[in-house]
Amino acid sequence: MTPDFMSSLAWWQKANHYLGMYNICRKSTLATHLKRFQKEFPDHFSFFPQTWMYPAEFHDIQEYTKKKLDKRKELIEDGRMTEA
Repeated sequence: MTPDFMSSLAWWQKANHYLGMYNICRKSTLATHLKRFQKEFPDHFSFFPQTWMYPAEFHDIQEYTKKKLDKRKELIEDGRMTEA
């Protein structure tokens, strides 16, 4: 929807889509924007979990999973965690 179209609507007409809605309503673009904001403002954007864009960040997913598995094995060996 263009700004020209929006300004041409009569007072009684409504629009169900707004400019930029695609960027915040799709999970993939929302995640991209949140990750960018998290890098720029880490204190304010730490409210969402670790997120990856599959398949582009498949290598990052594998690295994260391996680190978590190694940490879990270490905790089990130290007796600070059980396998259950």
